[in-house]
Amino acid sequence: MGNSDTHLEGQIGIPHTVVFAEDLSTPAVLAGIRVGRSWIAESAAVDLSLTAVAAGRNAGIGERLATHGKPCWVVRRSPAARGRPG
Repeated sequence: MGNSDTHLEGQIGIPHTVVFAEDLSTPAVLAGIRVGRSWIAESAAVDLSLTAVAAGRNAGIGERLATHGKPCWVVRRSPAARGRPG
């Protein structure tokens, strides 16, 4: 979960915990956190999308992918990340 060790002015509220959830309800957000569909971002405007691919199968953020000993590749979907600075 996002946390901040604030030492300077203007840092309060950074970072944000982002959760990929089915909807904005409390149960859906908690379910997203439980299955690992969360990440930390500096801004609420940041959006991230990644897909891992192995043995002809793929998985998104928080999903599991059985590789059966095959190499696993992380593929960025377009756009892979939006809203990040610079």
